[in-house]
Amino acid sequence: MASSRREFLGEGVALAALCASGGAEGRLVERARDWDPAAFERIAARPATHKLAFDCTSTKGGTFLNNVKNALNGLAFGFGIAPERSHLVAALHGQANLVSFEDAMWREYRLGELFGVSDPATGGPAQKNPFAGPTGDPRDREPDSERGLYQDASVRGLQARGVDFFT
Repeated sequence: MASSRREFLGEGVALAALCASGGAEGRLVERARDWDPAAFERIAARPATHKLAFDCTSTKGGTFLNNVKNALNGLAFGFGIAPERSHLVAALHGQANLVSFEDAMWREYRLGELFGVSDPATGGPAQKNPFAGPTGDPRDREPDSERGLYQDASVRGLQARGVDFFT
């Protein structure tokens, strides 16, 4: 099941606090005390016959989000696999964690300027999270519709389709 908006934003704030505290600095391997093993077990235990994990380290204009969307669509439309039979996870680390931060963090810390992320509408540095979405119309279920559910590569659009994000 996709995280709620509150959980999504809370995870981003918790990650920011961890980064600010230097809690993970200097370690190459995370320890169980650094994350929530129970949450991992809940997600890993989700019943699915097709599971994919994406290792996401950079935003690169949201490319990895598009790759996740394409994998979902390939499984559903290319192979005819029912959505409930697949489970995709995006494991975020490094700069890719930016996609999980709320708009207030983007504004206050000028993340668009700091990381060179542009606002698609203005072309200037992003003042809000351009990856959050949703960008598609969930009522539009035509696979080839550019503004429909199946072409929405935003975080919220993908979560609505069952993708989990690890931060």
